[in-house]
This record gives sequence, structure tokens and C-alpha cells, in this order.
Amino acid sequence: MAKHGGEGWHVENSTVSFGVRPPPPNLITYVFEGWEGDESTPALNSSLLMNRPKKIVAKWYKDHTRLIIISLFASAAFNTMFLYYKYKRGSTKLVDKQRK
Repeated sequence: MAKHGGEGWHVENSTVSFGVRPPPPNLITYVFEGWEGDESTPALNSSLLMNRPKKIVAKWYKDHTRLIIISLFASAAFNTMFLYYKYKRGSTKLVDKQRK
């Protein structure tokens, strides 16, 4: 994740807006959890009154759900193709053992 800062001086008792834009979905997606520090909110965009020095930090976490789902489907597809290939080649050892 890129680190961005909005440091600097602001007019006393002014309202400052801040926010983030979530990155586009990918195999591993970063999900915005919220802000922590002098402002705690789960909202992507917020504002605060600058009546003293303040610090806020955006919290993110990695979501591996898409990667896991794709891996499961790929594994199932591979196993299905492997079993089909074995069946078409006439490998019926497991079936023959069960018939005896």
C-alpha cells in the first residue's frame, strides 16, 4: 500500500476533510478497516475539527478470499481432469479390487 500524508498546518478551528479510495479488487485485496487515532470511524471519508495537533492513520487488512476460492476451483478442476483421464485410459484397478 502506498503511504500518503496530509501533514502540515491548518487554520485553527477549521474543518479538514480526509479520505481514501480502496484499490481495485485483485487476487489479494486490501480492505479498508477504518481510521484510528484522533478520529475513529469506519467511513472511507470523514472530516475533523483542527483545534489542536492531530494524527489519524488508515487501517487496512489483506483479504485472501478470492485467492483461496480460485485455488479450490483450480484444484477441483485438475482432480476431475486427472480422474477422467485415468478412467478413459482404462485404469480400473480400484474398481476391480472392490469387485473381488
